[in-house]
Amino acid sequence: MKFLFKFFTIILIIFSDSLCNEIVFKKIGSYNILDTTTLKVTKNYYVPRYFKASWINAGLICNFYGMKFAQFDVAEEFESVRQMLKKYSDILTEWTHIDGITLTGKSTNDWYWSHIERKIRFPLRWKSGQPNFYKSKQWCLSLGSKTDKDFYFNDIECSGTAEHKFLCQNTDKSGRISPGDVPHPG
Repeated sequence: MKFLFKFFTIILIIFSDSLCNEIVFKKIGSYNILDTTTLKVTKNYYVPRYFKASWINAGLICNFYGMKFAQFDVAEEFESVRQMLKKYSDILTEWTHIDGITLTGKSTNDWYWSHIERKIRFPLRWKSGQPNFYKSKQWCLSLGSKTDKDFYFNDIECSGTAEHKFLCQNTDKSGRISPGDVPHPG
């Protein structure tokens, strides 16, 4: 069964990236950010419909499908995504993997978006008791939990084998700024 799923996924990729993304991933919402030019950047967020992955594989799968592992530019964007996740909590697992690592394993404020190598520039809203850097192995970010629907930050093992749903994103920079748009720092 897994072979057939992978085979048809590859066929869909060859014929239509957007069709494949719609079949394999569920779009849970979008967030608009204005860049420093006159373009509006729309970030679209996706959760896989039929499979889960470890944290390390989640980022690779996002890339395979032409997307990026989810990361947030500002606190308002994170809050917007939290609301999206609450709306679609029925398709999530206990934890939802996102991009993000710490290099020290000691601080709640020393976290980076790993795929762009940039420090996270807003205060992280941690789940109670987190980060705990359990057994000195939890150095990566996830959001949790589906059970209480809070979707605050949680630390998780980067190289662990626990498979959960994850969040990917892509961007569309084709929109033009309209007079009512309010810029967010990007």
